Amino acid sequence: MIEYLSCPLCSSQELSLYFKAKSRYLPNNSCYHYTKCHCGIVFQNPMLEAHELDKEYDWVPRKRKSESQGFSENIVKLFDTFCHASIKKFLLPLTDTDSTILDYGAGEGNMISLFEKKMSREKLWALELDKKLENELKRSFSIYDEDRWKNESTRFNLIMSYGVLEHLHAPKSWLEKASGHQKSGDHLFLVVPNIDSWQFRLFKSYWAAIYAPQHLYFFSKYSLKNQLEKYNYKVINIGKFDRRSDPTLLVTTIFKCLDPNIIAKAQANRKNVLFRKIFFLVF
Repeated sequence: MIEYLSCPLCSSQELSLYFKAKSRYLPNNSCYHYTKCHCGIVFQNPMLEAHELDKEYDWVPRKRKSESQGFSENIVKLFDTFCHASIKKFLLPLTDTDSTILDYGAGEGNMISLFEKKMSREKLWALELDKKLENELKRSFSIYDEDRWKNESTRFNLIMSYGVLEHLHAPKSWLEKASGHQKSGDHLFLVVPNIDSWQFRLFKSYWAAIYAPQHLYFFSKYSLKNQLEKYNYKVINIGKFDRRSDPTLLVTTIFKCLDPNIIAKAQANRKNVLFRKIFFLVF
């Protein structure tokens, strides 16, 4: 673990303990501390190193798109559909058929697939660190790997990153790299949990989007805007595009038994799902 005496993003030493959180999904007694800087950034401190975090991701169940979905997964998927429709409505006017797009942390390709009807495969790039997911993405999109991201300066008219920035050990470096892949007039689209949201103020460390210890950083609208402006980005819109502010996250915060990840883990472990539902009930 790495303990920071100053903010990793602004170098200020004006730090204070903001909250403590336990793992949402793993039955361990570890308690993770999150520090707030006067710049508004909240970060895990001390912070797990990469090799330590790898163990925390090992349990995450992976399903292929072709596999059957459970009830809670279908509910989440329904809200995601509305969420993606909002995103599509916002992003499509920012692009044209000649635009080149990169989805960083593409996952199953839900975001990049929004543009399939508008432009050719050669214009749609996906970067995904999970090799199994990357192999599936290869069927439909061009693949951009981490080495090229770090060492090349390929221009992308639109870079999207959905739920990634909060997982990175060096978001400052990532934003610097992103700006190096873009020029004036290009766009960067980010989705991150809002640490100033009403749900966090209500539930604190029990908020499902805390996702300790995998989430290392949290941003508010102010702190994210402040960071982006350091790399010559002009913020044109800050809004709610994700279920992190909406009903599914609220429900899974109150009733952990409805969280698709918890249900999938129980099924993967071949344990009685009904028992797991009762056991993980928060209230």
